[in-house]
Amino acid sequence: MKSTVRLAEIEARQKRWCDAIAPWFKTDHQLWLVADALRRVDEYLLIQENDQLQRPFPSTREAHAHVERHTHLCDVSALWVLGAYELVRVLDERINGNSNKPSSSVVKQIKRRFERVRMPLAKLEKAKKASAPSDTGRAWPAFHPQEGVRWLLGQETVSRMSLSTALLEALALTAPSRPAKRRPNGS
Repeated sequence: MKSTVRLAEIEARQKRWCDAIAPWFKTDHQLWLVADALRRVDEYLLIQENDQLQRPFPSTREAHAHVERHTHLCDVSALWVLGAYELVRVLDERINGNSNKPSSSVVKQIKRRFERVRMPLAKLEKAKKASAPSDTGRAWPAFHPQEGVRWLLGQETVSRMSLSTALLEALALTAPSRPAKRRPNGS
């Protein structure tokens, strides 16, 4: 039963991804390709996390394979964060010229959330602008039954799922508006 519920959540999340990236298809195909690749990796990770949750705790004999699967999930999740950060950075740069838009500050906050995890993952140092006082400059991976892969940054954790949700929000906020259709009478 738990697996069916989780799979329904994954399908709903994929629909949300498709809705968030669809406006980019015609206006910026390269951005759409990157976002779609992140969508596919997000789906892969969610399915793998679900699979990990369905497995019984391994016997000593199977422990090595269990650790390998967990490590793989953490590694791919870290790479997802690095790629997703670049997309958020591009969105922030594009909207930066229009800083009086309310979405500008929201996208900037999302970028800071990504930086907080990205800096320790990529540079092995604390994020300069986005870190909390307790951050150590290391992002220790962990696995949570509801949140999947997450990182311990000092006294707080940040999940890949929460970053994925934030990226969806940034894509929606910065989506190009579709031109209004002209009426037959020219108005």
